[in-house]
Amino acid sequence: MKLYIVRHGKTEWNTENRVQGWLDSPLTTKGVNNAIFLSKRLQGVKFDYMFSSPLPRAIETATIIRGHNVHNTLPIIRDSRLKEIRLDQWQGMTIEDIRLHYKKQIEDYKGDPGNWSFDNAETLWDLTERAEDFINSLPEDGENILIVSHGVTIRALRLILFGGSVPNFWDGDPVKGTSLTVAKQSNGSWIKLLDGCIEHIEEGDEDGKNFIG
Repeated sequence: MKLYIVRHGKTEWNTENRVQGWLDSPLTTKGVNNAIFLSKRLQGVKFDYMFSSPLPRAIETATIIRGHNVHNTLPIIRDSRLKEIRLDQWQGMTIEDIRLHYKKQIEDYKGDPGNWSFDNAETLWDLTERAEDFINSLPEDGENILIVSHGVTIRALRLILFGGSVPNFWDGDPVKGTSLTVAKQSNGSWIKLLDGCIEHIEEGDEDGKNFIG
């Protein structure tokens, strides 16, 4: 089994440095174009299943990938476990405003992820638990599976697949827009074939920001 894990394309709120979480904003022209570049890169892969977060930015990215795939009759299965982390009242705020009004909380979010909690927001433990639940429920008859999700959730998926711990949640490279991570199952474990690859994106056009949700 191979998992092809993709972050959605860049959105309007990404451009504004605004936290989305369970809220949503449309893909930008750049986000759409980069999803098309990725779809052409993957057009020869015969997917057995296509899963996506139900949030519109992820569904649109998955639909673009499916539309350029020669095996394009598969339904896109919407799975709420692939949604972005729920960040309560931070959702819709700019990161600058969060730093202004929630300085201690945002410092703990990035600096002490294992102990971070905030009102009714999900903890990173909560997020990792639902990511693990999703991985454990994957259909055993799938050889190639597409998974379209979000930046923080993909970090949780990588942690489950490749090892790590919530206290070290932010280790590693940022998850850029339309980046591709590929994991292959072998003898009961997962091998990392690609991690956040963006070689399908034109040089200088990548989305390099590491948003918090």
